[in-house]
Amino acid sequence: MSKFTPNSILQYIQEAYHKYYDSAFWMKDEILMQERRALLNKVGLTAQEIFLETVLPYPSETPIIEACSNAGLPEDVALLLGKILFGKDDQFKLRKHQAQSLITSLAANDQEKRNVVVTSGTGSGKTESFLLPILARLISERIDSSPPHLNLWWEKAWSSGEKWKGLRSKSNKDFTPAVRALILYPTNALVEDQVSRIRQAAFRALAINGAPLFYFGRYTGATSGGTYYPPKILAAKDTQRIKQLSEEIAELDLEARKLDDSDLETRMQFSDPRCGEVLTRWDMIESPPDILITNVSMLNVMLLRENESAIFDQTKIWLAESNTNCFSLVIDELHGYRGTQGTEVALIIRNLLDRLGLEADSPQLRCIGTSASLNGEEGLSYLEQFYGVSRDTFSVFTGNSLVPDQKLPIDKDKVEELLKLLNNNDSQALQKFFTIFSPRKALASAGLAAGLTSSGVNIPARLDAIGKILLGEDYSSEIFENFFKACNKEPLISFEDPQPSFRAH
Repeated sequence: MSKFTPNSILQYIQEAYHKYYDSAFWMKDEILMQERRALLNKVGLTAQEIFLETVLPYPSETPIIEACSNAGLPEDVALLLGKILFGKDDQFKLRKHQAQSLITSLAANDQEKRNVVVTSGTGSGKTESFLLPILARLISERIDSSPPHLNLWWEKAWSSGEKWKGLRSKSNKDFTPAVRALILYPTNALVEDQVSRIRQAAFRALAINGAPLFYFGRYTGATSGGTYYPPKILAAKDTQRIKQLSEEIAELDLEARKLDDSDLETRMQFSDPRCGEVLTRWDMIESPPDILITNVSMLNVMLLRENESAIFDQTKIWLAESNTNCFSLVIDELHGYRGTQGTEVALIIRNLLDRLGLEADSPQLRCIGTSASLNGEEGLSYLEQFYGVSRDTFSVFTGNSLVPDQKLPIDKDKVEELLKLLNNNDSQALQKFFTIFSPRKALASAGLAAGLTSSGVNIPARLDAIGKILLGEDYSSEIFENFFKACNKEPLISFEDPQPSFRAH
């Protein structure tokens, strides 16, 4: 439960800057110092007025067991999927667009609708919408397989005349190494965020399975290994390169072992070569990871270079093994690819599919995208041009957000009762009060009303504008500040009745 409010955070940041000005540009004359401080404290000089963005909640509606059953998955796969991706049991419920994405992406090859775009709002779980079908396929493939054995090559003392073998060289051969899912981002920063999310699922899978259930890797300019790849027989110069990289991976491994007893939220922030995370280009070239995360520029380079050709060749072989093997192409933030950049990315996608031997109408191709806005015929036309895939194969899911309808302004008696309970610091009475009146829903209603544009789109609104709609004639900055404190005390998470959240800008 946070004790901060948007105003208190702004004041804290401003005060930190003002203290810096006072110390770095100190003056002997105290009167001048006070005058400067008065100028700095003026609204809009060192910080603009706060804007508040209302983030609407999305209720969890469909039990994961039911969604998986509708997608043709057995119950044991559903149970593992819930535990690995969400850390929940069979009672866990998916949001509507998440269930729709899972069912559509896992549709049989003879189904026309098999590609998915999710356009739900901020904080709606769009990432889980594409991880669900990806992990469901991997779990289905691996659930009856024996656990793989990792080759911790960085622990070995290398010498000339040997042959380098990577992380998965000792793995069982129940499945062909290949990229089953490619997740494409425009920037490395977004790549890093996605890797941590997948790493969290990998840790849960490791705890359940006793060994990695799937492999994932980040292939960017920052990935270790460079353009060099160990030859079949190592010379002295090769062993020196391998020893150097071994030291780097061994250090990461050691740091990860120190975190073995830490909570999952901490561990997911750090690389761990034993959870299924592939850390070097060498390992990914030798045995492509099931999930490859990269950016547009790097994918283009990979397609042009001979060094990475083994990644695409092995994936092509895997696709040719069975028509039930499906390649998932995930592109986040689709709306960002417009104009010249969009054309360039569309060409890269076509080059990728050609390299994998996939036709645009192949049922083995499953496109999954997320976007802030993509609607109607214009949106479907964009998808067809961007992916080169028929618009008829796409389903666009907008999600089902809960829009509050609190009557505004708030009744004066309710405000007075809320302030009284806050002043008395009566937690038990407050929680009871929240069952009949939700400050968060009231604030969200005011935020939506204040941020509604003439085109019907909601944008962040000024705090004072929201406060005046919320409290009417009784508005004051002090009462409004107390209202935020009440929101902090109100329970936020409930799968059946989730509460709105907010972002301050």
